[in-house]
Amino acid sequence: MGNWHHAGGPDQLAPADHQPLATSGGPDAVLADTEPDAGTDAFYRPVYGDRDTREVDITLRSTFTLTPDLSLGLYNQLFVARGRYDDFQILTDRDTYEESDAYPKRDEFTLQSFQLNSVLRWEFRPGSTLFVVWSQSRRANRALNPLADPSRSVYDHPLGGQLGDTFGLFPNNTVLVKLEYTLLR
Repeated sequence: MGNWHHAGGPDQLAPADHQPLATSGGPDAVLADTEPDAGTDAFYRPVYGDRDTREVDITLRSTFTLTPDLSLGLYNQLFVARGRYDDFQILTDRDTYEESDAYPKRDEFTLQSFQLNSVLRWEFRPGSTLFVVWSQSRRANRALNPLADPSRSVYDHPLGGQLGDTFGLFPNNTVLVKLEYTLLR
């Protein structure tokens, strides 16, 4: 079986990367593209599957006015998702799908993301304002190795666990300072 975790497109697959799939009638199908392989009887067929996706998306936005000249704005977004493809079918001709239980690639994934943006705004004199911005980002995009042990799946990790795991990801922090100063009154 070839290496299904390649970095390029179908045109960059080596012959050893092609996975033959038996189809009823017609030439053998291999997974990669929709054009026939020059000089052989093999055709490249698209593979389709049902996707089951579960997600949680929580977005909070607020502004706190501490004094007429001082305010704090917050924007938070927490997003987690997991997905699994199943019931694979091969497009054998323009209008026909054929079930393929022998499809070797499993494509399961989880996504985790937390975004925090906070803006402290202080108008220290009329027309002159200081902004201090803090942004934090935590992200993970995990996909199952398609040829890994099928008994372990990233999809089987519950969404509640993913929510908690998001805060354990390494954060990317950014702090910005902006000063607007009006010279004329």
